[in-house]
Amino acid sequence: LITSAILGIGVFFAAFLVITLVFQVWFAGRIFPGVSIAGVPIGGLSPQQAAIKITTDVQYPQKGQILFQDHGKSWVATPAELGLFLDPEGSAKAAYALGRNSNLFANLIQQFGSLYYGRTISPVMIYDQRVTTMYLENIAAQTDLPAVEASIQLNGTDVIVKPGQTGRVLDKYTAMATIGIYIQNLQNAVIPLKIDVVKPAILDASQQADIARKILSQPLVISLPN
Repeated sequence: LITSAILGIGVFFAAFLVITLVFQVWFAGRIFPGVSIAGVPIGGLSPQQAAIKITTDVQYPQKGQILFQDHGKSWVATPAELGLFLDPEGSAKAAYALGRNSNLFANLIQQFGSLYYGRTISPVMIYDQRVTTMYLENIAAQTDLPAVEASIQLNGTDVIVKPGQTGRVLDKYTAMATIGIYIQNLQNAVIPLKIDVVKPAILDASQQADIARKILSQPLVISLPN
């Protein structure tokens, strides 16, 4: 019985080694089965073939939508317009490395895990925040208002009051942080823009204008000593 058990174990391991060896040879130079990038299956493809398929099928940078809103105004941008670009070669290389970049035991677990359960890998993206900054500056040119102090001017004896104006400044840093969260997770989004209010020191100069009018309505008296 002991001899039979040992023989059975030996046969099992021999069969396992043969199957593993055949599996490695069959997928040499190809991505292991069950692997996908952003939902796009690329198992069994070479890295070059996978890069082409990723370029064709991963359309989020070109077709995703990020909607910005501010008091009835809205702006729609694609992730590509905000500086997000797909790296298909890098994505294919990361997929090819699955099951190949660790020790033998860990590699086998990853290989057979992707075969039976599937494995989704996030695509490699390049995010240029300088492009995002330029896009937000274009929005700011439409939303920002300078703070203006109230003032009094004289036209002869007429007192002219120019009211102040409350300023508005787009919070670009908060917008950039919010954008980064969505596009790095390949999600569409509706982002209400955060606008900082800048109040002038003097918004209404009507009281000072009334004082000036009273002064101008009276005769001017000049007194000299002696």
